Amino acid sequence: MKTAVRICVSLLEQRRHDVIACGVGEDFCMEKLLESMLKADRNPCDIHLPSRNDGGDTECYDMSYVYTYLDAPNVREVLEVDSKRVGAWQEYNSNASASGVVHAPV
Repeated sequence: MKTAVRICVSLLEQRRHDVIACGVGEDFCMEKLLESMLKADRNPCDIHLPSRNDGGDTECYDMSYVYTYLDAPNVREVLEVDSKRVGAWQEYNSNASASGVVHAPV
């Protein structure tokens, strides 16, 4: 693990301005560091704690109170969320944005 950390840091520092190389470094770090912790059933935010991972996410702490708050009618109104068009609040999924290039509307 110590060797993987050194390699990970080196890859990310050397390649921070090269998107493709940075992606390779990120993949290496995810595989060698984060996935190892998850396989060991450790919390990725605090390795002293057991994992909260139910197999689908890497959530470190119970955030249900945040979801309830963000879905409250008064909060949605202040944020100008059109409830007819937008369903319940969902946590950001990094896999969605990492799956391809996001294009802004023209």
